Amino acid sequence: MDATRADKYVVYLTKGDNFRHKLATMAKYKGNRDKAARPVHYDDIREYLLTYYDAIECVGEEADDALADAQNENTVLCSIDKDLLQVIGKHYNWVKEEKKLVSPEVGLRTLWEQVLTGDATDNIIGIQGCGPVTARKLMEDCAIEEDYRSVAIKAWTEHLSSNPELNERKAPTWIDYTEAHGDELFAYYTDWEGNVRCATPEDIVEEVLMLVKVGERSTDT
Repeated sequence: MDATRADKYVVYLTKGDNFRHKLATMAKYKGNRDKAARPVHYDDIREYLLTYYDAIECVGEEADDALADAQNENTVLCSIDKDLLQVIGKHYNWVKEEKKLVSPEVGLRTLWEQVLTGDATDNIIGIQGCGPVTARKLMEDCAIEEDYRSVAIKAWTEHLSSNPELNERKAPTWIDYTEAHGDELFAYYTDWEGNVRCATPEDIVEEVLMLVKVGERSTDT
């Protein structure tokens, strides 16, 4: 708060699974995470933040989504997560002590670059061999969202021609119980099996876009 000169704060915590688990078909969302590897005091830290910092638990979405939706011209988004640099406005990384101002143009470019690169941290499939530098080069002439989408579809089309197995995707199996949270019900799946279906490059671009994009869950899904 000293670094950002803020006079108040809001802390968000992710709770449970979220809508991305249902959207992902090429690979299980965050399927590469080992929950057993969490810090020893994970639960105690959560409880401390809830008790003493009035943290808000985000159900059905991630804390990143809540941060993105809360960002406006009067806020500073404080995080060490690079994915949030797609969000317009002021940012502060307390580890690197960096302050950044993300413009609409930079935010849009950052989002669409991830549609090509994917996100290994969250087990989101990207184009093999396409890192940030390559993605930036491919999209350097893009100006509006339609430009980015066109480049992404072309790049994924070429990638699928040499990786046909990506055309076959599995939908997650849903179990028959739901959990109530306020006015919403959330279903949960048990494993990663389901009906195989053929995917088009347009399907894949849309899936990866929805997985890497933060915020605006209710209007986009």
